[in-house]
Amino acid sequence: MLAEWMTPEPITVDVDTPVSRCRAILEDGRIRHLPVLDGGWVVGVLDAVALEDADDHAVAGDLEVHRVPSVALGTPLAEALDALQGSVTDVVVITDGGAPVGLFTEHDAVRLGARELPEGLALSRYATRPLRTIDASASVADARARLAEDVQRHLVVMLQGKLYAVLSWRDLVGARDSALVSERVKPVQWRIGWSTGMKEAAATLARNHIGILPVVDTAGHPEAVVSRTDVMAALVEHLAG
Repeated sequence: MLAEWMTPEPITVDVDTPVSRCRAILEDGRIRHLPVLDGGWVVGVLDAVALEDADDHAVAGDLEVHRVPSVALGTPLAEALDALQGSVTDVVVITDGGAPVGLFTEHDAVRLGARELPEGLALSRYATRPLRTIDASASVADARARLAEDVQRHLVVMLQGKLYAVLSWRDLVGARDSALVSERVKPVQWRIGWSTGMKEAAATLARNHIGILPVVDTAGHPEAVVSRTDVMAALVEHLAG
């Protein structure tokens, strides 16, 4: 059931909510997605990236919100996953009678994958290659350009030829273009080898609330990544039978 896996009772704002208030809600509540309502109907979702350059005196309705799919509460999980895969961001709004009652995020899908994916499902079938990297000495401006090239969400950060960190769009929010990538990331804590199965990879992503895992060879050199998107692809294939 979708209700078992969604994040229930999402905090929402109206189109006339000031941007300053939207920022405070995201920061104080430590949430990533803020549905925007107009007359009780969802018109989009705001996140920290969408708010990055917004004027504090503007209101939510002035901004270019992420247009995300909505699905009804009784929608089968497989259909909700399909909608999530087609979303421009990492969330789908769950509605009941048109009103938002939950969010189904990529993190929720990964939690589902950690339970439902079969043991022994090979990582090599789903891992993302070729690896996209950036040096720790690169500028934030360079990182933004690299991420925008192919609508990428993550880059593997290398330092002196070795795996150092993983960079996402959120790491760049509020950063000066001239800042260095090394100033915006923390050393990577989790990595996996090729012998790891997709079920275990999903469990590691879910348990640690992270979006991507570097896949390293026996010498520790990164060769690929497994992301939440990769887990979803495996899950959709598995549920399809």
